[in-house]
Amino acid sequence: MAAYDALRAPRLDAVVKEVMRLTPPVGGFFRRTREPLALAGVLVPADRVVQVSIAASHRYGSGGDDLEVFRPQRHRVGDPAVTLLPFGGGERVCLGKALAELEIRLLTVGLLKPLTLELEPGQDLSLATIPSPSPKQGLLVRPQRNANLADPVAVE
Repeated sequence: MAAYDALRAPRLDAVVKEVMRLTPPVGGFFRRTREPLALAGVLVPADRVVQVSIAASHRYGSGGDDLEVFRPQRHRVGDPAVTLLPFGGGERVCLGKALAELEIRLLTVGLLKPLTLELEPGQDLSLATIPSPSPKQGLLVRPQRNANLADPVAVE
């Protein structure tokens, strides 16, 4: 399998970014202030622990009124107002970020391409955010093999 190229799959890239915007793999992180800091008009003294919620930061800002809506198109227009930090940021960004992003895309293309997944009805889809966002009671789907794809060749 060739390396993943986001330029050749812009819709997949946009969908993955939007999924990670709404349900980042890391819920947040903690930082200690070195000096007094004003956050949204609240003064935080020096040497205090502050929790940063990645999911909340992806839903707050000047991106319009639709930040709660799943809309992958926002990532296809190259909007500079969209800042994603699903793996943290700066000097403490997750070391596995590049590998995780590649795995997500390769899994999506390689494993799910021959399938159509149907959501089982009547599920509670509310999320637990700790340790990472996932449905509280799991997620049940019914896989259906796509009839128009040839049978995969077994690899030994």
